[in-house]
Amino acid sequence: MFGRTFSYTDYNGNPRKDTWYFNLTKAELMKMELGAWGGLDALLKRLIREEKPEKIVDMFEKIILGAVGEKSP
Repeated sequence: MFGRTFSYTDYNGNPRKDTWYFNLTKAELMKMELGAWGGLDALLKRLIREEKPEKIVDMFEKIILGAVGEKSP
């Protein structure tokens, strides 16, 4: 698990400081790896070669949103 504290201003203009946690289990990583033709590495290389930055952004968004969560006790 990776934790990172971010300082930011919320929509109401209030300064905030929150810690966000990121984690992917081996099972989640394997599902992503096996779900991409040739694996994630091959998929990224293909998207770069085909010059499809919007697909690369979508992929990274999926990874980050899949990893973010709250730390349980």
